[in-house]
Amino acid sequence: MRKFACVLLTTFAFCGFAKADTQAPVPTDALKKSVAQAVDQFVIPAYGQFKSAAESQNDAYARLCSAPSEEALADVQNSFADVVKTFSRIEAFRFGPARDDNRFERLLFWPDPRGRGLQQVQSLLLEKDESATSLETLQQKSVAVQGLLALDFVLFGTGYEAQATLEGAFRCRYGATMAQSVLHISNALYDGWSAPGGYGDLMKSAGPEDVRYKSTGEAMQEFLRAAREQLQILRDTKLMPPLQDSVDTAKPKLAPFWRSDLTLLSMISNVEGIADLVDSWSLENALPADRHYLSEQLALELGMARDALNQTEVSADRTFEGHLSTQEDYDRLTYASLPLTGAITLLTGDVPAALGLIAGFNAMDGD
Repeated sequence: MRKFACVLLTTFAFCGFAKADTQAPVPTDALKKSVAQAVDQFVIPAYGQFKSAAESQNDAYARLCSAPSEEALADVQNSFADVVKTFSRIEAFRFGPARDDNRFERLLFWPDPRGRGLQQVQSLLLEKDESATSLETLQQKSVAVQGLLALDFVLFGTGYEAQATLEGAFRCRYGATMAQSVLHISNALYDGWSAPGGYGDLMKSAGPEDVRYKSTGEAMQEFLRAAREQLQILRDTKLMPPLQDSVDTAKPKLAPFWRSDLTLLSMISNVEGIADLVDSWSLENALPADRHYLSEQLALELGMARDALNQTEVSADRTFEGHLSTQEDYDRLTYASLPLTGAITLLTGDVPAALGLIAGFNAMDGD
């Protein structure tokens, strides 16, 4: 009964039984299995899904530019939604191959509080800068003009309809080049994780002689940190700023992907990605017997956050702006921050402590 009470109350206050305390280290083989399962069962397959979505988007954009039509434009927009969904599931992995060549920033330049990225994209469109229609020269430009949010504007921002006609040829070529860039990066990320001797193998073979991870515990810490920071980013930079203080003061345009109305899809995919990562760890097998409840507790928090976002998305045929202007939906989104906080707390202290690990540096805390 005490365990059940802890699970139910975790969003609001952790009871004494769930308190992080000194714990004997978990056997290395248990952590090693958790890391290996994360890499093989979630990370690499998820990058494969992102790669497939990027391939479909690239093909759809090529068809649009060669034969402009409203139907072809709709196909590109639909393929973009798949790219956003699959990327959002792996958005937490800002380490490893994502760090090389600024790959992560070239995919997602966010947050951009001053809107400099949008200004640069609009300038390219206005000037019809042909250097933005070549993959080699586009990749030499600011990361703000070559990622998913730049593509979001090209596909859904002011004047996007022109791509269905010959008059929108430049905009289409620019968008198609960004789609090529996304595909190029998705291939590099997938290969970086899955290739023999790649980053996946590096994490699985962690040990004293390894360059990056001196122990399996360090590899597991990397995953814990990534999961925690992604939930913090979701809560603190994507969800809470648009909510502001009330329905009357809400600012939906502070959220990413509001033009394409993919804001909630990306948020849900963020949570689902972390939930699937956590599930791949099989924490119930790695945690000490008297801490098995933490696995259920974490799954419950993530499930409640996902459900609140899902219920908002399906509550009515509304845009993200419409959801924030409706009190019922606004309240659901406000509530979602509570289980997100509960999951962040678990990933910060309780779970690492139970695994005999230290939570470690958090990039969201500054330096």
